[in-house]
Amino acid sequence: MIECKNLSVKGGNTTILSNISLKAKQGEIAVILGKNGSGKTTLLRAISSSIPYKGEIFIGGRNIKEYSKKMLSQLVALMPQSPPVVPLTVKELVSLGRYPYTGISGILSENDKNEIAKAIKSTKIEDIEHKRADIISGGERKKAYFAMMLARDPQILLLDEPSSNLDIPYQRYFTNMLKSCQNSGKTTICVLHDINHAIEIAQRIILLEDSRIVFNGTVDEFISNKIPENCFELERIEYTDSQNNKKFVYK
Repeated sequence: MIECKNLSVKGGNTTILSNISLKAKQGEIAVILGKNGSGKTTLLRAISSSIPYKGEIFIGGRNIKEYSKKMLSQLVALMPQSPPVVPLTVKELVSLGRYPYTGISGILSENDKNEIAKAIKSTKIEDIEHKRADIISGGERKKAYFAMMLARDPQILLLDEPSSNLDIPYQRYFTNMLKSCQNSGKTTICVLHDINHAIEIAQRIILLEDSRIVFNGTVDEFISNKIPENCFELERIEYTDSQNNKKFVYK
């Protein structure tokens, strides 16, 4: 489990996050929603200890400041919205996920090699593992970076809009990958901009507005409190699918 208490971040004289408190249980997918500039990416970076913050962050009941940098990097992995383009093969890129274990030597043990192979197989990128990561498509590159995260075998995944600007098959791919991670007990905190996608995958939804949390609850509470209508000015469209099941989307 990961927990934040009274987390605040400033950029110069600007408050980016103010007294953020939240929890995500083991195996839970928590989705962060909010308009541009609400602090979503900053929250992920603070949780990963990539930037300075005030307040407290706990993993498994232990303050992350008590962990060594090496141990924390083994526990938590962050994938940014726009991963850097690097002149490495996909397999070499995935291998970087083992850096918290190999250190600067980069010498891979048999266990490291097994974790790399497992990550490549589980993310279904065997067909591109020998291609250069800087010449594959954007969707393939995000798959490769996700595999790099999994090669680290972290307890907590932090994802900043992993399926943004990708077509429907890639969005479905990441949905399946996140559910697989959930089944293996990993905790995911994910920034999304698509409310329908958030409703589909999340157990908890957190809404940021003006540097603060204005909603933190289950998907059912998110819907029953009419957050999509009131905060995003969306309309709920109900329909019946081909199997005569009643469903809805927000538009």
